[in-house]
Amino acid sequence: VWTSNGTGTLSDETTLTPTYTPGAGETGIITLTLTAQPNSGCSTAVVSTMTITINGSATASAGADATICEGSTHTLSGSATNYVSYVWTTSGTGSFNNPTTTLTPVYTPSAADIAAGTVTLTLNVTANAPCSNTSASMVLTITSSPEADAGVDVTICQAQPLQ
Repeated sequence: VWTSNGTGTLSDETTLTPTYTPGAGETGIITLTLTAQPNSGCSTAVVSTMTITINGSATASAGADATICEGSTHTLSGSATNYVSYVWTTSGTGSFNNPTTTLTPVYTPSAADIAAGTVTLTLNVTANAPCSNTSASMVLTITSSPEADAGVDVTICQAQPLQ
């Protein structure tokens, strides 16, 4: 007979090949115990254990979409859980100050990013094995700075309208 110390369920616990299904949100080390009852004439049951390590699924958030003005930088607000490593990438040609060492790097748009008007910034997360990797993206909109040209200086006579 198999038993466990986890919150999940064991099916076919009276066979040598049961199935353990983790409980909702269950992570950590679970111990499965197999107890074999003796044949007649023997008096001591035999016990063997094994452990299952359940890693949490990796998560990623790149933060909310944002808008900045041309000539500005943007500090990202990423977050991640249950990961080995991460890296920020861009669909453009701008740069991050620390794309692999902080979840909140500063992004500096390039001239091409500014001309395009938007860039997608993606947080790529490498999960703890054997879990799947994940990613999340946000869109950074870059608005052009306003331009103004009042024209050349002129001199007019008093009471003469200027057009």
